[in-house]
Amino acid sequence: MTLKQLWATLVLVFICTLGYARDGYRITVKKEQSAGVATTGTEAVADTAVLFLNSWEKKISVGSAVADRKGIYRFSGKSNLTPGEYTIQYGSKDVEFLVSQEGYFKEHIVIGNNGCKQTKGTHENALFIEFQNIVNYQWNKIGDAAKVTGMVDSICAEAVESLPGSLFVRMMEGYSNKPDYGSIFSDPRILSTRFGQIFIIQYFKSIEYNHTDSVTAGVERLLDISCEEAKPYIAAEAFKYFSKPAVMGQESVAYHIAQEYFNNGKLNVPYSGLDFEMKTFTMLNGKSLVGMEAQELIMQDTCGIEVSLKELIAQGEYTILYFYTDDCITCRIETPKLVEFVNGYNQGVINVYAVYTQDYIERWKSYINEKFNIYNPFVNWLNVADPQFESGFHLLYNVISTPQIYLIDNQGTIIGRDLSVNALKELISKLKQNQDDLHLFFKNIFGQKSTADEISATIEKFAANSATSPELFKEIVSELYNFLKYSDNYLHIEGAIHLARKHILSKGELWSKAYLERIADDLCRLSMNLPGNIAAEITFEDSQRRQYSLDSFKKSYKAICFFNSGCNSCLPDTEELDAIQKEFSGKEIEFISADICKNREVWSKFITDNHFEWVNLWVGNEDMHSKYYLGNLPVIYLLDSDNRVIARNLTPESFRKIVADL
Repeated sequence: MTLKQLWATLVLVFICTLGYARDGYRITVKKEQSAGVATTGTEAVADTAVLFLNSWEKKISVGSAVADRKGIYRFSGKSNLTPGEYTIQYGSKDVEFLVSQEGYFKEHIVIGNNGCKQTKGTHENALFIEFQNIVNYQWNKIGDAAKVTGMVDSICAEAVESLPGSLFVRMMEGYSNKPDYGSIFSDPRILSTRFGQIFIIQYFKSIEYNHTDSVTAGVERLLDISCEEAKPYIAAEAFKYFSKPAVMGQESVAYHIAQEYFNNGKLNVPYSGLDFEMKTFTMLNGKSLVGMEAQELIMQDTCGIEVSLKELIAQGEYTILYFYTDDCITCRIETPKLVEFVNGYNQGVINVYAVYTQDYIERWKSYINEKFNIYNPFVNWLNVADPQFESGFHLLYNVISTPQIYLIDNQGTIIGRDLSVNALKELISKLKQNQDDLHLFFKNIFGQKSTADEISATIEKFAANSATSPELFKEIVSELYNFLKYSDNYLHIEGAIHLARKHILSKGELWSKAYLERIADDLCRLSMNLPGNIAAEITFEDSQRRQYSLDSFKKSYKAICFFNSGCNSCLPDTEELDAIQKEFSGKEIEFISADICKNREVWSKFITDNHFEWVNLWVGNEDMHSKYYLGNLPVIYLLDSDNRVIARNLTPESFRKIVADL
């Protein structure tokens, strides 16, 4: 072999080696000099740039370079760059580029005052740099939004067609009108970009105004389809985002994520210090999230008598749980607002369980006398304290600072937390409006039903249609129960019994223990003297103190009107009742008025003053509420000759309809 042939062979081997074993990277960035400006050697030496990998959590330094006399930075290395998003920073400026694949990487970029341009490199970065120039510099000069949008769309279309699966395409998917988050987070390269955090927060914002269960399900669905590398980061970001949510109640999402993915070791916590934060959060919030049953508190009132939060909850439609101190600046602002709100509340009975969180008892009593002037008769306000801190209220209700306001419904479920008084007012107003709208809807639907079977069938439809969500089911069923129970239509009350038995008491896992106890008590009272059953015996007295029983009346039917002459708000309309008697005087019906007022003299005076023409009797010596279900007085029971209940809790209007068919 000649020397010339040997040299040619060595050159060929060298070229082949370069072709098949090239690793590393070589990146040059040149600062485009303005006309007439020279760069001195001193400036060049001092001019340093740093190459960073933009990881999910932070920037990772890869290398640095000093500009030469021509203003060129040269970055190189023998190891391949991790696929991801990179930034070269120098001074207050930076240059971004993408690396989509493992292997040798070479890029040449020129930086000018109005953006960058690529002289050598990947097609992906040529498009990426063009995109950056448009959105960072050129859009303002172009001044035509439609034209700018068209230019960006054109770049994206070319990337999708020529660079499928590239990082640039993944990035553009996230910025599209309908991002495919499953595709984005199934790609582990997303962890080596800033886009990951941006897109996951974007996803959370897109779902946060849904129901809490739906938000939790949305986060879990994304975790299921994401790559294993991304799951800890997505779950951690979900915890961080929803532990301090924009929407009240979404703390439940953070609690679920912490318990189901991190506290049990299913995923490793990716951020330093977040493990402690999660454990603290779950410890303090695990019993007081929206949707949870309110934990019992038994504290002392100003006389040292123990009073129960759960017993108070049963006395009103809503209960405000207020934690405060006398020396808290914010409490001094919120306390008078709360007092003003409840004193002006006129939408039903409302409870306040006001908890003083310190142990200065004499200061507390003085504060009560000075600040808590409650005169609204429809407010049940209890002042309580736990000077020995035995109840554990701090952990039960996350009382790390004051004031803390919770709202609890009559089922004992927390429906609001971390509220200001203004937010409390808005929440109750919204709840009442929703309740009114729902009851109006029920009225329109059930007003068209005239038989017990129709009402039962309609109840079943409501229950079935809301069964997809436990929270929706509870809301619909509880409000429907209240509507039916307090209705003037006696058939609706029978419907309430059916609803309570089949959809509340039989589904105990959905309801709080206290609510189930109240419903069971309701059902006991509602089930007294059901139609078809023999009515409970009553001992009547007339004005001469002569006694009568139900058997004392021999006509075919007995109409007994229960009322209370000692209650002005529930006195019967005597003219209408007398009109009923006259209207049906030709029928075999005994019309009996039964006054449950405990004061016999009040009854006697009422009968004398009103000339009530029914058979006027007094039953105030008996506890009628333990024998008969008496809803909104006055109510009429209709019995047959055997004292069997035909109908109960009738209004004059519903009584007319039934008697007309006898």
